[in-house]
Amino acid sequence: PLSTDPIVLEAEEFQQTGTKIVSIPHLGLPSSGQWLRAETSEAQVRIPLESIETGFYDVTLRGIGDYLRVVLGGHQTIEINAKAYLDNYTFAALYFAGGQTDILVTLPPSAGIDQITLTRNQVDYDKLPTLFGLEQYLAPTASDLDTIITLLAAFGVER
Repeated sequence: PLSTDPIVLEAEEFQQTGTKIVSIPHLGLPSSGQWLRAETSEAQVRIPLESIETGFYDVTLRGIGDYLRVVLGGHQTIEINAKAYLDNYTFAALYFAGGQTDILVTLPPSAGIDQITLTRNQVDYDKLPTLFGLEQYLAPTASDLDTIITLLAAFGVER
């Protein structure tokens, strides 16, 4: 069975140059009492994922700032026009290749992130070709996966 436990990443555990750990209650309550904020210039925060299972995940980012840019696994980019207080932003059915990968978050000055949560999507993707009328006799190709992801995006949250 697929793991149903979410992967919870507290941003303050990944403090990097140009960021500081803060607790500012009037900007929202962080999940663990603190969050990571860019200082006076743009900052990048690299969050490594050491051993993620291959599959689709719903990704929730709790952040603040005018414009957050998130790159997942080096190939999926999400741009968020976040609010002026900590809030959650969820993106459904994002694909992660198994093994080691990174999440790279670019923060403008004074923007920040509190937490990123990855929840394994429990859809049985082996049955999708049948659902969409695609006969599948061999292992899926990259083209097949692109078609399925396009169909999923048509029914999912806009990225």
